[in-house]
Amino acid sequence: MQPNVLPFRLRENLSLNKLAATNPTNALPIQIDPKAPLAISAQIAEQIKLLIAFGALQIGDALPPTTTLAKQLQANHNTIAGVYSSLTDSGYLTAQRGKGTFVADTLCVQNLIKNNRHYLLLRQAFTAAQEINISPAEFAGAAYAQAVMLSGAQSNPLKLVFVEEQSPSGLELYHLVQAEVGLPIFFAGWIDVIAQQPEVMNQLRSADLVITTTAYAALMAHMSGLGQNKEILALEVRPSVEVLTQASSLPQDAQMLIIGCDRAEAKRLKQMLKEAGISHIQVQTAALEQIQQHPQKLEQFDALCCSLPAQVQLQTTKMIHHPHLTVFRLRLDPTHLLVLKARINSLQSN
Repeated sequence: MQPNVLPFRLRENLSLNKLAATNPTNALPIQIDPKAPLAISAQIAEQIKLLIAFGALQIGDALPPTTTLAKQLQANHNTIAGVYSSLTDSGYLTAQRGKGTFVADTLCVQNLIKNNRHYLLLRQAFTAAQEINISPAEFAGAAYAQAVMLSGAQSNPLKLVFVEEQSPSGLELYHLVQAEVGLPIFFAGWIDVIAQQPEVMNQLRSADLVITTTAYAALMAHMSGLGQNKEILALEVRPSVEVLTQASSLPQDAQMLIIGCDRAEAKRLKQMLKEAGISHIQVQTAALEQIQQHPQKLEQFDALCCSLPAQVQLQTTKMIHHPHLTVFRLRLDPTHLLVLKARINSLQSN
């Protein structure tokens, strides 16, 4: 029996609407080969990323429930759940309680769409391999072996760790840093660092460079158990220019509401505005759950500002229609980023 292989003919940038027209079940065009050298979970994850890269899955599109996709692929439900969880942690998907899993609006998704050229190169290589009767499984194995050999011939990669709060905003900052650096980075949640979770502490001790934000730099410097002379580099986080422009243009004593996924996130964003010099307006904070329960309270505010993760959920529910709604996007201090990149280059050259 021939293995099921996805024909990657996505040049037409199919949307889910077009897929639905030819596929009434809304099943994703994913197929798996149990005999391939690549794990089934990796096959599924990479095909989902491919669908995102070429527009078959677009930002905000819903993925099938795990049980539906498991039934379609005749795969274990836990395997699908693990794939969704892994892609969510990596920033490609976002999970919304009670609503489902969606393609995330993150930098790594935008970079995947923008930099999809390697998929085209793989397609060209596979087409050439088919001409000499190399099977998909043989091609995948050969490609993996070549990648391992080439990476092994290079110097050992840097071990980088990013420490931040384990929250939607913390993960947003993690993806910002990873996109700027262009290297694999281990994410260490602050709660796990405080608890000295063994895996996290091992990653911190063996790291060539620990990256964090100014909010945690002093605390990290005084932590025990990291080893002597552990290098910690702090980045300053600021509101985006759009947020500062909106806040600055409001009249004296105007009322602004900052909405976060939880109250702690909203308060942190409020503190960033204060540190940026915004003091002429009245700023209040609210958790997303409060707004969902009492949307009528929004009418009393002159401007609304919500975190990016909160905005994704609000956009899905379509519950807010306010003329002055801005997404509170974060940005990293450009000077600190230059220092980080220069430090990484220096470590790589040693």
